[in-house]
Amino acid sequence: MARTRAQAQAEKEGEPTSKPATKDPKPTAKKSKDGGAPAKGKALQTKDGTSTKAPKKRSTSKDEKAKRPAHKKQKTASPASKNSDRPAASKPAGSKIDNLIGEFGSVPLSDLGLKDAEKPTAETVLAHIYNALLSSGRIGHNIAHKTLQCLIDENYHDLESLKESTWERRTEVLTDGGYTHYREKTATFLGDLAQLIEDKYDGDAAKFLPGQDEAKTPQEAQKVLEKRLKEIKGLGPLGVEIFLGTIQTVYPGVAPYIGKRDMGAAKEMGLGTVQGIWDAVGKDNLRMGQLCAALTKVRLEGRTAGIK
Repeated sequence: MARTRAQAQAEKEGEPTSKPATKDPKPTAKKSKDGGAPAKGKALQTKDGTSTKAPKKRSTSKDEKAKRPAHKKQKTASPASKNSDRPAASKPAGSKIDNLIGEFGSVPLSDLGLKDAEKPTAETVLAHIYNALLSSGRIGHNIAHKTLQCLIDENYHDLESLKESTWERRTEVLTDGGYTHYREKTATFLGDLAQLIEDKYDGDAAKFLPGQDEAKTPQEAQKVLEKRLKEIKGLGPLGVEIFLGTIQTVYPGVAPYIGKRDMGAAKEMGLGTVQGIWDAVGKDNLRMGQLCAALTKVRLEGRTAGIK
């Protein structure tokens, strides 16, 4: 083939007739099928078609692992260790109930000198009505109890003695107990109570308590009693709660019963439900009444938080 004039001219000037060779291209990693990094141990392919192997990750020997600092080896805490800082479980409710009864739960009205404090006689029932009437007033419970003792000492738990008393004398007895703020009004209430028992219950306070033909269950007995107690002048809802809580010691028909205020104290101390407490005292109406007395005492004295 004849040379062109341009080629001949280039030879004279000393220029090369072909392009200089390019540098060797850098190896390009061959991507995996999914477009990610090349798989371990796979060959890397360059642009000119040559291939090189990808460097392998250096494995760590057992000796090297052993030489690593100890703080890198962390163990997961076991469930037992996680719970070790939690507070201990609270004392069982049964133990608290036993402690309450043992320390604060005297039998209601047992210290008044009543002849049959644990029997539902007319005198005992009337004494429980007095207790509810006096304790539900806006006055200290110690004054209420002292005044109750004065009424018993005056033999007012005998209906005939109450009926024969004058308004003035009843006022004096209430004053002796420290019940001065409400003495006139309460003296009138006592006279009205005597008349109610005489007219509606044949002079027998024990007839306030419903018979088996009037109430088949404790709940029914409580409702019957609540209705009858509301007829007593000066006795409100709190007085009804107090009466039901104490009378169950001598009248099992209403047990188990705990008033709203005392139940609030029981929940604060973690004693559970009324039924649970009833089971804990062995379904014993006397112990249930003692517990109510204990709950009332610690509640009024503000000692619920210290019960263990």
